Amino acid sequence: MAGFFLLLATMPILYGFYGSNTATYAMQTSWLQTVFFLWFLFSLLCTTLMLPCGRYYYDIEAGYVGNPWVKMSYQYIYLYLG
Repeated sequence: MAGFFLLLATMPILYGFYGSNTATYAMQTSWLQTVFFLWFLFSLLCTTLMLPCGRYYYDIEAGYVGNPWVKMSYQYIYLYLG
């Protein structure tokens, strides 16, 4: 998990290096991209602030038990990074 946050912290540096070699920036002022990225940051904060007490687990009788926000946040993080 530490490697993930390290990679996330270095993304602006990598983007600046890549951006200096290209003539245009794709979706530079897109509201859609901004909303999805802010939702991604909210999901990161939700998962890191609620663990370990907010974990969810799969119970055979009840299904997923625990905090639904953590479950949805993990699913969105995987979707966004994918």
